Amino acid sequence: MPAILSTPCIVAMQGVIRRQVSTPGVNTVEMKKFIWGSPVPAHHHVLSKALVNRGIHTWNGMIGYCMKDKFKPHYRELKTDNITMEDLQVAEDAYLQFGAGDNKTNLS
Repeated sequence: MPAILSTPCIVAMQGVIRRQVSTPGVNTVEMKKFIWGSPVPAHHHVLSKALVNRGIHTWNGMIGYCMKDKFKPHYRELKTDNITMEDLQVAEDAYLQFGAGDNKTNLS
């Protein structure tokens, strides 16, 4: 049985969700319920940003960014819905072009 941590720790999860919003801000309470269900666990935070549709800040670029650690030991793929193998390849290519290494500032 794994040891239970007695000190606080940070677990970072990355994901991308496609949804339409009528206002610039996204209702974080609604997003928390979508991710964790209801009731939302205490001290769970969601940061959401609208994509600018340039460089890595596109649908495919963000999917690629979320998969950037896929060959590292800590990586766990929790869920992918409505994304084909072809989509994943396009996403990986977008991340390599715009978000990896020296390309991090290339937004064109």
